Amino acid sequence: MPIQYRAIISTLGLCAVIYLYYAGEIVYQFIALALFIVVLYVWTDTIEGFSDFQLTTHKWMLNVTIGVLIGLAMFVIYIGYRKFDLSTIEFNASIFAAVSLVAAAEEFFFRGYLQGKLSRAFSIVPRIAIVTVLFGLYKVSVFSSMRGLFSLAEIVAISCLGSIILSIELEKTHNLLAPVISHVLWDNLVYSNMGTVPAWISAAPEWTESLYIVLYKFAGFFCSQWDPSCYYIAGRQFITCSGCTGIFLGVFFAFFMYQERIYDKLHTLKFYVPGLLPQVLMFFGLNVLTWAGVLDTYALSEIQLQLTNYAYTIFGLLFGFTGSVILINVIKAQGTYWKTLINSWLKDYEYVIIPALLLAFLSNPVSNPQITALIFFSLLVVFGIITAVVFAALLFVTAIKK
Repeated sequence: MPIQYRAIISTLGLCAVIYLYYAGEIVYQFIALALFIVVLYVWTDTIEGFSDFQLTTHKWMLNVTIGVLIGLAMFVIYIGYRKFDLSTIEFNASIFAAVSLVAAAEEFFFRGYLQGKLSRAFSIVPRIAIVTVLFGLYKVSVFSSMRGLFSLAEIVAISCLGSIILSIELEKTHNLLAPVISHVLWDNLVYSNMGTVPAWISAAPEWTESLYIVLYKFAGFFCSQWDPSCYYIAGRQFITCSGCTGIFLGVFFAFFMYQERIYDKLHTLKFYVPGLLPQVLMFFGLNVLTWAGVLDTYALSEIQLQLTNYAYTIFGLLFGFTGSVILINVIKAQGTYWKTLINSWLKDYEYVIIPALLLAFLSNPVSNPQITALIFFSLLVVFGIITAVVFAALLFVTAIKK
């Protein structure tokens, strides 16, 4: 299928994802997540490089100036239409950050990516028309569950008019910088009379707490989750203790950053001994001292306990990373078939971070960044657990077949 049609399909899929996500029910939000992962795979397969987004530093001062002037002109039109009270304009850092991020993301996707892909098969008028229709459909997906029919129609009409102006701006400047500046400026001025971040950006999803509970229970099968050795984020105990957190994060990053040439060179005692020994000595040393009654964990001050936990995490990272390198190299050494299998699996391992980033972003980082951090790192730890179990089982299978 030609790349421009795959770009259109990706955009329609994105609209469906957003519609399901804002439908409100948890089951629809999880369906939206699964569909979005599919959309991302289709979308990323059409991206050939950063140049696809048409953002350059060429004549950047001129493009910034054009962006500011057009953004202000669009706002002047809006003032005349809505009788906007300029006295209500005030700066709010949270609104600025949230609105700017969303506006820039919309421009990168609809103008930079989609309009650029359509330029290969459509002339200027048809491609602007397609982008405008899809942008209007996107706004319907966002606001359909929050607005009445007439209010929704007004939002879509204003959005489509703005989309046409921004698309023409891109065609004339050949640089995404100008429409990004215009869109960011326009949105910030329009939302400047609000006291809080718009609900459609900051609404906290209901599934956040449910997901945390599921991840916590799953991690409990692999970690004791002992209170004194656990971190607390947003008032919630992290899903694994400090040592296991380090180990499983180390496993995740070892597989995420896998490079065959580098890992082959690391397969030496000079790498393994410094990587494994500190964690082994610390784990057994502290536990022996605790069991012998020499060290009383509960007698440690809060600072001493935190320093101990940080040390566990750091040495755990070394242990998890180094142990993973051993695991990968030992499995590869069992024959050409296993080496090919490992390389083919790990080639696309980086994509497992997509749902983690997505869920973290959807957990409302604007109003509660701690929850976002909790969800993101919990998912990375779970990915590390699953990876360790799968590859340990794979090692067992290779040993049996050997």
